[in-house]
Amino acid sequence: MPRIQQNERQAPTVNTFVASAFQLPSWIKGNVHFIGDFPYGRSSHVAGDGHIEHLVDSIAALYPTSTMTFIMTHEMAEGVVKETRRAIVETTPCRDGRTVVHIKPRFS
Repeated sequence: MPRIQQNERQAPTVNTFVASAFQLPSWIKGNVHFIGDFPYGRSSHVAGDGHIEHLVDSIAALYPTSTMTFIMTHEMAEGVVKETRRAIVETTPCRDGRTVVHIKPRFS
């Protein structure tokens, strides 16, 4: 996760927006960090094809320097680790069946 260096005196600018995760706005500039808590499939689900790894790759393609932190089921996290091509994925399992997924750019 990006951190503010101690010698920097200015706080980061925080912007929020509502958009379809599959149709993100391209006007956002600068260092972007996406945060999300994905549906677990009990009473809600991910729209579109339902494949989180496609969403992660879409975000990484549109915002190649962005970082992401998502909470999702262990099964979703396994799919993201296995299928995501445009970013580096690290996971931290939780005891309640969820996993925190940290995603950072893959610089070539």
